[in-house]
Amino acid sequence: MEKHILFILGSAASPLAASRADVKKFYSGAWTAKSAAFSRDMHQLDKQYYYQAIEFSVSMMGTYTFTSKSQINTYGSIYDDSFNASDPILNLISQDNGSNSNGQFKMNASLQPGHKYILVATTFNPKAVGKFLIVYSGPAAINVRSQNQPRLAAGERELSAATRAISIFITSLSSSSQSYHRPNGDENEMYYFQAIQVTVSASGTYIFESNSSIDTIGYFYNIYFDPSNPIVNLITDDDDDGFELYQFRIQVYLQTGIPYVLVVTTHVGSDRGSLSVSATGPGSASLMPITPTTSIPIITLSTAPPVSSSYVGALSSTSPVFVRPEGDSDEFYYFQAIQVTVPMAGSYVFRSDSDIDTMGYFYDLSFDPSNPLTNLITDDDDSGHIDLQFRIQVYLQTGRTYILVVTTHSESEQGNFLVSAFGPATVSLMSFTPSTSRPIVTQSTSPSISSTYSGSLSTSSPVFSRPDGDNEFFYFQAIQVSVSLSGSYIFQSDSTIDTMGFFYGVSFDPSVPLTNLLIDDDDDGDIDFQFRIQVFLQAGSTYILVVTTHREYEKGTFSIKTSGPANIGLTSIAPSTSRPIVVPTTIPLVLSSYSGSLSSSSPVFYRPEGDTQKYYYFRAIRVTVRTTGNYMFESESILDTVGYFYGTSFDPSAPLTNLITEDDDDSDSPLQFRFQLYLQTGLTFILVVTTHRPYASGNFRVIATGLAPVSFTSMTPSTSRPIITPTTLAPATQSIYVGALSLNSAVFYRPDSDSNDYYYFQAIQVSISTAGFYTFRSNSTIDTRGYFYQSVFDPSNSAANLVTSDDDGAGSFQFRLQVYLETTRAFILVVTTHRAYITGNFSVSANGPAPVNLISITPVTSRPITTLSTTPSVSSSYAGEFSSSSLIFYRPGGSTSNYYYFVALQVTVSITGTYTFTSTSTVDTMGYFYGNSFDPSEPLTNLITRNDDGGISLQFRIEAFLETGRTYILVVTTHRELIRGNFTAFANGIASATLTSITPSTSRPITTRPTTTSMPSSYSSTLSSNSPFFTRPEVAVGRQYFYQAIEVTIPTTGDYSFKSDSPIDVIGYFYQIYFDPSNPTANLITKDDDSGSSLQFLIRVFLQVGRRYFLVVSTHAESNTGSFSIRVGGPAVAVLTSFTPTTTQSTTTGKFLINIFTLTLATVIP
Repeated sequence: MEKHILFILGSAASPLAASRADVKKFYSGAWTAKSAAFSRDMHQLDKQYYYQAIEFSVSMMGTYTFTSKSQINTYGSIYDDSFNASDPILNLISQDNGSNSNGQFKMNASLQPGHKYILVATTFNPKAVGKFLIVYSGPAAINVRSQNQPRLAAGERELSAATRAISIFITSLSSSSQSYHRPNGDENEMYYFQAIQVTVSASGTYIFESNSSIDTIGYFYNIYFDPSNPIVNLITDDDDDGFELYQFRIQVYLQTGIPYVLVVTTHVGSDRGSLSVSATGPGSASLMPITPTTSIPIITLSTAPPVSSSYVGALSSTSPVFVRPEGDSDEFYYFQAIQVTVPMAGSYVFRSDSDIDTMGYFYDLSFDPSNPLTNLITDDDDSGHIDLQFRIQVYLQTGRTYILVVTTHSESEQGNFLVSAFGPATVSLMSFTPSTSRPIVTQSTSPSISSTYSGSLSTSSPVFSRPDGDNEFFYFQAIQVSVSLSGSYIFQSDSTIDTMGFFYGVSFDPSVPLTNLLIDDDDDGDIDFQFRIQVFLQAGSTYILVVTTHREYEKGTFSIKTSGPANIGLTSIAPSTSRPIVVPTTIPLVLSSYSGSLSSSSPVFYRPEGDTQKYYYFRAIRVTVRTTGNYMFESESILDTVGYFYGTSFDPSAPLTNLITEDDDDSDSPLQFRFQLYLQTGLTFILVVTTHRPYASGNFRVIATGLAPVSFTSMTPSTSRPIITPTTLAPATQSIYVGALSLNSAVFYRPDSDSNDYYYFQAIQVSISTAGFYTFRSNSTIDTRGYFYQSVFDPSNSAANLVTSDDDGAGSFQFRLQVYLETTRAFILVVTTHRAYITGNFSVSANGPAPVNLISITPVTSRPITTLSTTPSVSSSYAGEFSSSSLIFYRPGGSTSNYYYFVALQVTVSITGTYTFTSTSTVDTMGYFYGNSFDPSEPLTNLITRNDDGGISLQFRIEAFLETGRTYILVVTTHRELIRGNFTAFANGIASATLTSITPSTSRPITTRPTTTSMPSSYSSTLSSNSPFFTRPEVAVGRQYFYQAIEVTIPTTGDYSFKSDSPIDVIGYFYQIYFDPSNPTANLITKDDDSGSSLQFLIRVFLQVGRRYFLVVSTHAESNTGSFSIRVGGPAVAVLTSFTPTTTQSTTTGKFLINIFTLTLATVIP
């Protein structure tokens, strides 16, 4: 049956055309476990919701619509000016939690230009994670200021539907459709698909969206699509970013004259149903169904020939062992390796059948038990048709050797197993013993000596509040452990009670149970609810094993069984405590209570961690006890109360002084405080009852439980400085200071900054005639920060005397500081910038009860700060080389699969002071600075600091304070692995530094890996005034640079490097698929400017056979000309050919486009 469908999107005279089409844009994001969280409902503060705050503004007044799209239920709110996560009602102007379909929010809001708005996207259910999309539309564009930008391609306009053409393709997936194994799909499932050839009439950005009742996925390919190799030519793919639920949305730049293939398939295997695909773009898109050919046959489960083979084996204590991938790194697993060969290429299935829980690992060519990730093709645990058995489906070729490794899910498990193989021919399965590149010690060859300890927990046992024990008491027994031979030891408990083990080094203090804790365990033992601890112990060292229980006050007997390379000494001890712990059995329940109220006549203060702009009513209660011991205090109120407990005295104007503890919501009653303290007779304590929200009033009651009655007495505490209540605030007086940060300003390392960067600053002495609260705000075109000090400010010790600081509290990247000032004290305001080396004018306004005297000062420093223009006069240097004979290590933060050459330099100085270490080299260097010693196999130990590109031209720069008589090690290495070249390290400081090359010893050997031979190729040409020019990425529109485009073709997939050589400063840009000079960011893979040294680029990139790539050579300076050559390295010779691209600048008009096309719908066979 054929359907002829005419789509007319509109005409210039159409009466349905709106006078102004709404502008639509999209914002995509995700809620993860690392997202910010808040309590959306202030009556349920225990529930936390992940959220994302999106700041935006509008340029035209009108009604704007915000709609969410997500697989989880969403909740949206819009705020005016600001959003406070601790007060989500403040500034709220609109909110919705499901008025749209599928639990999605939809909000209409009347917005005005000149306002800052915040859209808070969160979830209906607490702690929900997932992706989301927000569609926002209105009469004009919405300007979003957020780290996650809307999903618009670079250079794409905001186009209304009236200016774009739409093509639609309708089809269905059925049992007669082609099927394949889609990328990232279940390898045991087949997926029906429809391949659609796409060509376009105009180059530009196109959007493809699906609409169906089934969950669809789209894969977009360049030139052709091979179902048996679905990764080749893949440009992009999408699952659920469409506007409709579970539908795809793909945005891609297409060119005329190039065929593309869109493959529509499903999220669930063998899913079927009707679907449509719409294509939107600057021109018409031709969508034609095709039947792609495959390079290797795809065998579906229903058509696989029923040829079976089998293998019977067993895992026992005599089987070889290895540490299986994703297994417990401390455990061994028995395995059997089976060599697999087939006489006919095709898809084969391997299934296990056993009484034990098996796992299968399938390897190509060889298997090394000591390196079990090498050559691994695939693996499986429980996909078999029998519970806890594996099922592996894999395409095998004749003439190749494969290895199936059968092992277990649990360590040291033994038993028989059967492996069945199904495929187009008989499978040869032969047991063999693989060789290892390094020895693996089996359990049967490891000496194991057992020791046993028996004990009991009773009412006479000591007690402690164990880690993670929810402030309850637990009986425990401490056992001193010593060994005569260093090695790995195992401790397992056996008891009728649920035990827990805590293992300590050196000593154990029951009152501080986290100190010296090495490891702990609850239920990893071989017996239910028993612990199992495996730890490396050293001879001559003392350890303590603490045996306790999972539940508080639990009693019973237990035994500890140990095993290891030697006998273990186990001796019961009675550890001492740094503070007393009261035994639970001696605590009688004596109740005391206090009733009070908070009202507008109550005293006020700024409570710790409260809103610094608002006050809180409080009641201070003097607490004394007649009997020393543990006491518990809990509040009861309709208010959300907060409790603060002080020793000796309480000053409301200094609420952190003498503070012992505090609590907000730990009580069993909602929103009430609860804390437990050890109180002594003869001492005075103060309990301060206040509220979570400012200005809240109401009645409350405090209940105290302990050894004896508690005496509560209401008191009025004195303050060291007055606290002004909201009704007595004096009218504010404003003072202004105008200044500038310039190249002549003083510099310092500001607090919380990168220690390698300097910041210009201006120090302002602040004095006042009337004590009180003052506010300081900055105003500038640069991003400012403010630091407020008392007494003195030392630029070389910028954390000393710091009272408070702020970055953006005033909005628009300006600081706002509020501080209480006294007439008898000196204060200093330091104005600096958020980014290093920034200059510009600024002003500071000061508001308070009286004028503020602001005077610029030049502070003195306790040690000199060297500015960028004044390098220390004493310099030392060391010249070295990275070569194939250099030492190697895994550098911190580097690749874990490759090594790095390094040179270790011992550093000593004759005068204590600050020294700077820099490098110069043709390669990209990194520096690591260590104290005392450096072990290449433990590169984080003793590490003081490190740097990558703090110097010039990809060189490191490290500044460190060094002391005489100490030894330091500077390790010079490279940013990229296995890079060779010369370098020079310089040391600058107040005296000469001695730099001596050393060969550090390692605690374990580091072996190199074999390297592949690089096949060089080259290309030479010239950039002249006749060369084409373009506006290269990252520069302003209108600036022109000569360029040459070079098509790159490679015969072998692998890593390739492209390095330039020229007397001029050149830049390289590397593209895939196509290069369009009018859209230079489209298809850009990578770029480089000066990594190749001497102002030359060096690009390293992974290339695949069959794909089109383009290297574009341009210049750093505008209109620069000169000759250049390119040298290419890689696994094979690369072919470089000059290429003249055509530009595809879109010239779309305001007229509507008409697209007429015909679709043939295939008849679906049921």
